[in-house]
Amino acid sequence: MFEELFNVFSRRQLSDSDPKLTPLTRTFRNRLIMLLRDHLQSRFGEFLGQLHTKIGYLHGEFQLSNARMQQPDDTLQFVLNCKDEELFDVIELIFKSNLPGITWPDNPLIVVA
Repeated sequence: MFEELFNVFSRRQLSDSDPKLTPLTRTFRNRLIMLLRDHLQSRFGEFLGQLHTKIGYLHGEFQLSNARMQQPDDTLQFVLNCKDEELFDVIELIFKSNLPGITWPDNPLIVVA
């Protein structure tokens, strides 16, 4: 279960030659949520609940945001307000964790250019 959980963006060493990252916008975060919602449809709430569990293990926390709310809403608040590095971790977890509705490598959410 924990084999790949901690091998995420924020915990890997970046080299000095890595390009500097542009800050992620609120619009990007909104579009990420909208894309997942539209793809998962009726499974979106279940997905957010299971993603909450994965993020909780990663951070060692039961609540991800300062607000007291149900897991799906807490997950959304975290995605909208976390540090950019933490959002990259969440995106990795989505594809690494075998969550409902997400398959790898043949996932329609991934476009190879």
